[in-house]
Amino acid sequence: MSEAPSNSSAQTIPTLEDWHSEPWDLDVAYAFGDFNGKTVEESVLLFEENAICYQEDLMWMPSRVFGYYLRAYIAYLLSHASTGDSDGASCFLGLIEHKLQLEPANVRPLWSEIRPVIEHLAANQQSFRASPEIYGSFQKRAETLFSMFAGNEPSPETPNPQGA
Repeated sequence: MSEAPSNSSAQTIPTLEDWHSEPWDLDVAYAFGDFNGKTVEESVLLFEENAICYQEDLMWMPSRVFGYYLRAYIAYLLSHASTGDSDGASCFLGLIEHKLQLEPANVRPLWSEIRPVIEHLAANQQSFRASPEIYGSFQKRAETLFSMFAGNEPSPETPNPQGA
């Protein structure tokens, strides 16, 4: 299981140590080649170029790198440059669903940044030219993600009634 993102709230470019904090495979190596050393601003340009391609890199990034580069995807989706990018919008929802299913600990510390993007996508599906017949209802997908997140919240520890 992945460790919780340590660099998710930091605004510094992930280090080689961050990239090598988890076992590597070809997907991580490919993501490293695309994103290593890039600032959030430089990474936004990648998403502007081809969001559907670069979002896949996020899926496989080590947890200590994921939060930093997710911010570039978020910035792209909240910008005018994403208007009409049905695939980029839909893939964000799919990425978050994937992470909630497999690595909810990577999503939890970023939820305050992720939730407004999901709400934006759900409220603006038409501006992304994302036909519900093809992409499904973003509103329904958002509701599913909100439920998934709530289901992955750590439950408060219940006090031991016997004091042990």
